[in-house]
Amino acid sequence: MGTGNQVNIRFMYATLLFLVSGGLLPLLFLPWNGWGQLDGPVAISLAVLVYSAAMLSYPVAANKERILDMTFWLFAYVFLGLVPLVQLAERSFPWPDVYSDRTLVTAQLMTLAGLLAYHAGTLLGKPSKASPPSSGSLTDDFAKPGGARQFLIVSGIAILVSGALLVQSGSISSLFLPRNALESVYETKSQNLIADQLMKVPLFVCLIVGLTMWKRRAFRSVLPKLTTLLLLVLCLIVSNPISNARYWFGSVMLTLCLLFVPWKRIGRFGWTAGYLLLFIVIFPYTDMFRNNLDGDIQTAGISDIFVQKGDYDAFQMMLNAVDYVEMNGTTHGKQMLGSLLFWVPRSLWEAKPLSSGQLLGESSGYFYTNLSCPLWAEGYINGGFVGVVLLFGLYGFVSRRLQSKYEESRRLSAMSIYRIVVPFLSAYQVFLLRGDLMNALAYMSSFLLFAYLFTRWSGSRSRSQGQNLPADRADSAVFSRYTRSNIASR
Repeated sequence: MGTGNQVNIRFMYATLLFLVSGGLLPLLFLPWNGWGQLDGPVAISLAVLVYSAAMLSYPVAANKERILDMTFWLFAYVFLGLVPLVQLAERSFPWPDVYSDRTLVTAQLMTLAGLLAYHAGTLLGKPSKASPPSSGSLTDDFAKPGGARQFLIVSGIAILVSGALLVQSGSISSLFLPRNALESVYETKSQNLIADQLMKVPLFVCLIVGLTMWKRRAFRSVLPKLTTLLLLVLCLIVSNPISNARYWFGSVMLTLCLLFVPWKRIGRFGWTAGYLLLFIVIFPYTDMFRNNLDGDIQTAGISDIFVQKGDYDAFQMMLNAVDYVEMNGTTHGKQMLGSLLFWVPRSLWEAKPLSSGQLLGESSGYFYTNLSCPLWAEGYINGGFVGVVLLFGLYGFVSRRLQSKYEESRRLSAMSIYRIVVPFLSAYQVFLLRGDLMNALAYMSSFLLFAYLFTRWSGSRSRSQGQNLPADRADSAVFSRYTRSNIASR
């Protein structure tokens, strides 16, 4: 098929995606009696929805992979566009509350400010021109003969640590109990968090590395392949959807899909459609085992779910953030500091801030305070509209740089930390964006730490083994591969 035909097909898919997401879905979900309430807040919500739909559709026509951008705009489309449109049309929200039109409009403008700042940040983070990879940004360490040995050593340690924690905590018998029925043997929440992450995260990092090495034919014996299969089985057991939160199980499964399902075979259109199905239809039913194993599914219309289930309270928490700042003013970065220093125990920092979700829940008088707090609300609580713009400008800039490094490593067919981290962040950022930030950072940091330690240790060993090789030969090989791949891609 010619290049021109491929461009036309991509443009057709992009147009279809925009018409469906920007027009058809709102017509399906918006209650007909809601058209009579087409006021300012509803109109702004429509603008957010159409803007997000356009940003989802453009990469389809341009044939851009950019998995970080994809999940960001998917989150914005569903949780800050489609869901608020239904909630505002009915003036009904998951948690019983009443808001003024001023609060509604302020929250919608907050949404737009964050989206525009993110978009600007991604444009600023775009590499200025093609250049050879910087020193240390890419590595072939895992593909070298010693890579399999290092993989076996680290994987063995991860398996032993996970097994020891399971035995010590007595959790083997409760692996498939509902997570709300589990009783921790640890005295504090911090100890429980550390043990839980040590049990699951190293296994998952090793699994990603093992599957990637296997795919690149870096294993020359059976043992590393058997170890990888063992890691897969153990990950599915300790990260099962019954005893784990949806964000973790979902991140594990989506990361594996992003890594190993052929992107070109499904295409950006297929991935986007699949994610929309996941967020709109599947997501509200994935917590059926939170309290018991009955698995009873209470069916309801999707529009009813949007206004009844706390899973879709992101926009309402932004409304609560507006009211909180109206009454108390911004925290001048105090909440952000508490989130960044989540690892400091409260016994050492008595004035440590509550998580933002709990803060907003208590200030709103809710009986249930284990609530989300979208990143937009985090920025607003800490610094008003300026805080939102700065936070999302930085977020967009970093996302684009990470995405560029990921694309570079894929282009050069080289293993790097970006091949591990970026697919995970693409899946996990849905939880990061939904918040709250303190809990999201606590869980994300452990994955980033173990991914860094694995690649750092492997890289330092390979560099020490290759110190006697002429530097100009190594640089020449990298530059040659880079040049050939650039020529092939043009």
